[in-house]
Amino acid sequence: MSESQGPTLADQLANLSEIIDLLHETGDAQQALPRALERLLVLMRLNTGWIFLIDPIAQGRRFGPGYVLAAHHGLPVELSPDQRLPWDGPCECQRRCNAGLLEVGYNVLQCSRLAVAKIDGNPVHDVTEPQREGSSPVAPAVHASAPLRAGSRSVGIINVLAPDRSALTPDALALLTHAGRQIGMAIELARLTQMMQAKHARELAAVLEFSNRLLGHGDLQELMRHLVDEVRRLLNADACALILPDSSGERLLFRAASGWREDPVAAHREVTFDEHSGPGRAMLSQRPVVTEDVTVDSHGILVPEWTTIEGFRGHCVAPLLAEGKTIGALMVDMRHAHRASDDDIRLLQLMANQAALALETARLQEESLHQERIAEQLQMARQIQLSLLPEDAPEVPGWDFAAAYRSAQIVGGDFYDYFYLPGSPLRMGVVIADVADKGVPAALFMALSRTVIRTSALGGRRPGAVLTRANSIILGDSQSDMFLTACYVTIDLTTGRCVIANGGHNRPLLWDTATEKCTELPSQGLVLGAFEEIVLEELETSLGLGDVLLLSSDGITDATDPAGESYGDERLRAALLAHTGECASDLIQSILRDIDEFTGGAAQYDDMTLVAVRRQPTAPADAIPTDWTRASFPSQHMPSYVRRRAV
Repeated sequence: MSESQGPTLADQLANLSEIIDLLHETGDAQQALPRALERLLVLMRLNTGWIFLIDPIAQGRRFGPGYVLAAHHGLPVELSPDQRLPWDGPCECQRRCNAGLLEVGYNVLQCSRLAVAKIDGNPVHDVTEPQREGSSPVAPAVHASAPLRAGSRSVGIINVLAPDRSALTPDALALLTHAGRQIGMAIELARLTQMMQAKHARELAAVLEFSNRLLGHGDLQELMRHLVDEVRRLLNADACALILPDSSGERLLFRAASGWREDPVAAHREVTFDEHSGPGRAMLSQRPVVTEDVTVDSHGILVPEWTTIEGFRGHCVAPLLAEGKTIGALMVDMRHAHRASDDDIRLLQLMANQAALALETARLQEESLHQERIAEQLQMARQIQLSLLPEDAPEVPGWDFAAAYRSAQIVGGDFYDYFYLPGSPLRMGVVIADVADKGVPAALFMALSRTVIRTSALGGRRPGAVLTRANSIILGDSQSDMFLTACYVTIDLTTGRCVIANGGHNRPLLWDTATEKCTELPSQGLVLGAFEEIVLEELETSLGLGDVLLLSSDGITDATDPAGESYGDERLRAALLAHTGECASDLIQSILRDIDEFTGGAAQYDDMTLVAVRRQPTAPADAIPTDWTRASFPSQHMPSYVRRRAV
């Protein structure tokens, strides 16, 4: 990937892990916040940000009641912490956080602090470059916020500034959200360390080691096995299990287990996702579920038969929380009556939160690798699809052929084809078609349709019979509901006589040099692959010296400008009229440039295909004799082939 494309998601997650390691290694997460913030801004390709931490003791107006400014980097002079007005009182992100509405990163539409920070009525300086003394203010900055979360609890807010909205993409906000949760967990661990250092020094050191080990596991299956072993060891439990929802989200499945007499994963055990199971209740309430002895009082939880077989009595479940959602549960069991203490429950929930973050990180990494593999496969599919299109335009004395193809996605459903037909006189078959879909399904259907039409045509049938036979074969072979439009033209290369059959496709345009008129050729017919019985008209015409036949797909006429107006048939006709004197290749490029100017960079929603056939204005000295066939075509008249690339 080039530098302009930026780091991949996997690279971002790896860099984020280094930032979290920094917070863990220092022993004082708050003291390390400025360095962590600076490295996060570098990762996001930004220069300016600040972090608020929630502090109930801080009830003054400075920085907002209940908040302290814990770290900042790259603040312009107007937003310096020494300035009173920008930092006086609460702001929108704090109000959202206090109301429980700040759950993920979001773009702040109206930031009171940026509104106050002005110089002589001008907005703040561009934060992407240092402000030089005496320079003038430039473009206004935009602002995004994300919560610092420790499980379901907010511990602060992280804010970043960017020069414009394009820098704060959904991917950038997702990264900011993920960073906020990781930093929040590091702060919570630091606070817990300070609060319980004397009482639980050994356990907390184990939790920190547990967290670091989880971050080091990139493989999801290995991570889950390591997770249950470590939780069981740290809590001195008899058994531990990781439970995650199935693909439907209706049942809960065992994904990893430790200390069980019979492996619940291998046994395909499951529990209900409702209030009647411990994991279900914990996930729905997002609170730990604790039962001292399930054989005496299960508190409304239905006890499965395998619980008795395993000998479980003491039962505790903690939900796995990631970005405000419950993604699973950690279940620990004892084979004796045992009620977990508040410290044990807090420790289990902390490990569950760390596990949730690690699982989510591993899932994102796997998803990123999966997307990269899909992208590679799609590129290979594109190369295969392009190989099905004619590699070269045929070179025939007295004739000029050219084509261009632009897919809306990596692969598409349009195609075109040229081929010499058997028999005498020497004739060329030209096809243009459009599958009524896009992407990979359309590309596969396109490959089937191209083969069927070409095979039918090479049997010597007339154009109408070719498309009718192709319709029957496609209906018999295809298991999908897709269909296509197609236009098939045969051209007598000695006389210029054309026979056209049209199966629901855009009508061809004919430029007649003698009359200087552009005519739409109105052959009629139904689409292919939708109806068992179709009737196709055949239209006969002739290409004289200098005449041009232009075939197009509806992606050409349906191309839209930023206002939503279509390019349309009239603009296509006008573009053809403006360039009739050009060779076929230049004519097509001129039309595409006209379309590009019209669309003005608007997104392409459909595949675009153009095929131009032009009879040379003057008959060449080596014109093709009327009695020649493809087999008698001499070597000096064989196509020399100039390589064509799809546009």
